Amino acid sequence: LIRNGVTIYPRDIEESILEMPEADDVAALIIDGDVVVFIRPLPDAAVSESNIADFCLRRLPVTHQPNRIQFLSAIPRDPKGRLVKTDLLKTK
Repeated sequence: LIRNGVTIYPRDIEESILEMPEADDVAALIIDGDVVVFIRPLPDAAVSESNIADFCLRRLPVTHQPNRIQFLSAIPRDPKGRLVKTDLLKTK
């Protein structure tokens, strides 16, 4: 996705959010021009949408800010650890 002349790579967003101590797994997708972040927090982690948004404001450029944040109990991955986007899109 190119937003305001800047190419957005979902992996850049994922790597940044994974620096949060509360994040166990993260997937970022571009859906209809929006950056959507799916997060599996660590068990018993106290994290909210506003915590994630604040963290992103400090760590990511404006063009990379998520438009939506969704918490999941598991991020769908195949046996090799690759994201299964079709399963993830069913959760939206």
